[in-house]
Amino acid sequence: MAREVPTTKKGPGSCEAIVIAMANNPNKFQTAMMDAPCADPGYFLFGCLCPCCAACHLRKKMLGDSFETEYSCCQMESVGFQPCCYSYCGCFKSCPTLGLCLEAWCCTGCSLSFTRIHAMHKWQLQPDPMDYTCIQFSNCMQVLRCVCDILAIFNRSFEHAAHIVDCAADCAFHVTAGCMLAQTNHEINFRAVTPSAGVAVAVASDGQTVLQATAQPGSATNSSVAPLTQTLLPGVVDMER
Repeated sequence: MAREVPTTKKGPGSCEAIVIAMANNPNKFQTAMMDAPCADPGYFLFGCLCPCCAACHLRKKMLGDSFETEYSCCQMESVGFQPCCYSYCGCFKSCPTLGLCLEAWCCTGCSLSFTRIHAMHKWQLQPDPMDYTCIQFSNCMQVLRCVCDILAIFNRSFEHAAHIVDCAADCAFHVTAGCMLAQTNHEINFRAVTPSAGVAVAVASDGQTVLQATAQPGSATNSSVAPLTQTLLPGVVDMER
């Protein structure tokens, strides 16, 4: 008889734990973020020049025909993460297109990041170490711009430096967004041609996880997938017991 493993409590920090655990996933992206501009130059430019539109397009492409039923704000529901504001985002279930537009334009970074996280969760992908470096550099630039802007408020001598840092931070964000979007789009295209590669994980509405596993060439064997997924999302239903 199947035994249900207790589900991890939702709350602050659970998303971070899920993302950290993805480093142990058995499969890899077809291209790292730093190589994505060469692998998919068209989408890289699209993501750099208009990340909001690209974030909307990629999410709809990622969810496909199930967009109307599976969409959730920043796609957090699909990875089992429900922040404190989640209850206020449920209204977009009845109008997912409006919700996606508001999400992409108001929270662009979160929108494109969670589309990538959704892909990592669905196909059990681990990020390339350089991916973290690119993302951390962009985040550090945003923090630096905030510090410089605050200093410029109290000391006008920092205004020129603040403008320079603002431009550099904008460039870092747009380049990172383009790399992330191109990487995810390249992976979606690969999975469309090779749907049997990797691991597919779906989270039901009741928080339980249904696992479908197939081996990706050169990755971990199927026998390692079930315990790995139980570590990633403890709400897995153990079908072997």
